[in-house]
Amino acid sequence: MASNFGEKYREFMKHRNGPDDLARLALVIALILFVLSVLLGDTFRSTFMILGVFALIYSYWRLFSTDIVSRSRENESYVKKRNELLAKITAPFKGAAKRGEKAAAQAKDKEHKYFACPKCGQTVRVPKGAGKIRVTCPKCGEKFEKKA
Repeated sequence: MASNFGEKYREFMKHRNGPDDLARLALVIALILFVLSVLLGDTFRSTFMILGVFALIYSYWRLFSTDIVSRSRENESYVKKRNELLAKITAPFKGAAKRGEKAAAQAKDKEHKYFACPKCGQTVRVPKGAGKIRVTCPKCGEKFEKKA
């Protein structure tokens, strides 16, 4: 009986979209809206419940849709936009990690001093103990004096 049901389900889902990222997102949104409808009380209960039902219906509509080409295109567009947004959100953290690694490496270097160019911010390395020196930035050509 169980294998018969499994075969019928696989046959039914054979030409359907099935679960994709956008359907999962709609399902998660539906669950969040249902929880909010319970937590927020009578004022917003019906509004969040109705929105949750619509999100759930949308999720199941995507799941059982037979227009696989259109659903795939929609899902690809969603995934692309999600990845762009995640890249924008995580970019400052990745830069901070690289700056932290660079600062740690500079702190271990006992033979050189590091200065930032006042014009472009390029890091310039000079030997320690050279006294007051005139440094030329290799990136922009700015000249500035520092004590090494």
